[in-house]
Amino acid sequence: MSQSVESGPAVHYSAALTSIDASQYEAQLATKVAWLETLFQDLEHPPFAIHRSEPENFRMRTEFDVWHSGDSLEFQMFEKDPKTGERRPVRVDQFPVNLHTTLSGQAMVTLLYHRKLGDAWQEAAQKLRVCLGDLASPIHIIGRSRGQKICLDADEVEETLTVEGQTLRYVQVEANFSQPNAGISLYCGNGNFTAALAPRFRRVVATEVSKRSVAAARRNCAQNGVNNVFLARMRSEEFTEAWRTGGKKERLKGLDLVECDFQTLLVDPPRAGLDPDTLQLLHEFDNVIYISCNPGT
Repeated sequence: MSQSVESGPAVHYSAALTSIDASQYEAQLATKVAWLETLFQDLEHPPFAIHRSEPENFRMRTEFDVWHSGDSLEFQMFEKDPKTGERRPVRVDQFPVNLHTTLSGQAMVTLLYHRKLGDAWQEAAQKLRVCLGDLASPIHIIGRSRGQKICLDADEVEETLTVEGQTLRYVQVEANFSQPNAGISLYCGNGNFTAALAPRFRRVVATEVSKRSVAAARRNCAQNGVNNVFLARMRSEEFTEAWRTGGKKERLKGLDLVECDFQTLLVDPPRAGLDPDTLQLLHEFDNVIYISCNPGT
């Protein structure tokens, strides 16, 4: 969880943003499946396998603000004002989510401030951790301000996932992306797919742009006994160029792309989809695994 603390004006209520009706889950899922069928109607494909999420209390992380107005204290999220198009605060009294928690029982809270943090903050944060101790164990409290970061102990949590009977352990680092819904674990960055799938292949090359995510991915491969992965910190466009030209890249030092006989490509792009060069690269592989939170891409 990330949380900022501010003082501000009165806020609005939005049932669309803060209310979840779990009884509507199956109907909403059916609508999505029908949409997917429409997208793929011109292609021959096997029947879709549908993996249902928990209809509520599934979210493993969230971000919101805490606003002070006089003596009141309110949680807030934001929505776009339908009249002006500007972001406006929405008061949140109840919302069925967890914070940045894991299925393994750990939790992490990051508090963002607009003033320097000192001993008084650390004392208050220690009391907060004691109060929250019944919710998860351990729970890590992190304070952030401009140019300042204070960790009471750690700035990461460990997730445990079971994949086809195999238990995998993953470090999730503070301020880096992780899957909001651990029951449907579809995200890259910290070696999430790499550690699980690499044992099925002779050799794997994985790329990621975030320095901290690369470090986490290397740790996750090591602690899961995965040793056939070459992990490079670089953009997909850079790798595509090197793959096509057989060119040398400093961050691919030690890897001879000319000798590689890769036949499978896994991509998990942002919501906007793949860049044009990488999209074209898909045509050069026999097997493509495309993961997306936006099936329209």
